[in-house]
Amino acid sequence: MILRALTLIFTMCLLLGCDANDVHAPAEGKAEDKSSVRSGPSVVIKYGSINVGGHRVAIGGDIGDWSKALGTAPSRTSEHSIVSVWDDYGIQVITSRERPSKVKQITVYVNLEPHDPMDDLFTTMPDGTPIKRGPDLQPKQPYRGRLELDGFQIGAGTKFSEIRRHASPTRNLRCGLRDCSHPHGALDDSAHIYLRLNGSRDDALVYEFSLGE
Repeated sequence: MILRALTLIFTMCLLLGCDANDVHAPAEGKAEDKSSVRSGPSVVIKYGSINVGGHRVAIGGDIGDWSKALGTAPSRTSEHSIVSVWDDYGIQVITSRERPSKVKQITVYVNLEPHDPMDDLFTTMPDGTPIKRGPDLQPKQPYRGRLELDGFQIGAGTKFSEIRRHASPTRNLRCGLRDCSHPHGALDDSAHIYLRLNGSRDDALVYEFSLGE
């Protein structure tokens, strides 16, 4: 089969004038890689509205509406289903403990925070008591869909200073009192925009982009 394929290739080369040195036999036992990264549904914020995957949703809305907009059930949930994680999409949704169906916050993980190796070194207290860490609820993949605020698209290489410059002035996006690691602003009269950056300056990149109460 391989000999027949090579004969055909060399025949085409003679007819078309290609360089025979550029012709290689197909690798045996190596399947074509057809894998692709799922980018996730679009998240578009304009004025006070949130549009996810073409569906209008709201902070304070029903988790069923959000799941429908996201197009699939979450990959995993925390105890009591308060936190739902879409690993392939890089999205996390938090609901109210008092009303489990009510969405309190959505977080888009634009970039994933690297694992801290210090966590592996310190596993016990000085008295030998094991350090109990909470479950890791960060998605396994970063978000690679279309995240848009007021017509400006936010990606893995977007700086907070660029987001603030292009956002509507009514957002009042601003740094914290001490530094700019956790800037925030307004979504509407009852909900807010929260960001977490990978540095303390306004030219840092975005780890998390959240909308919540």
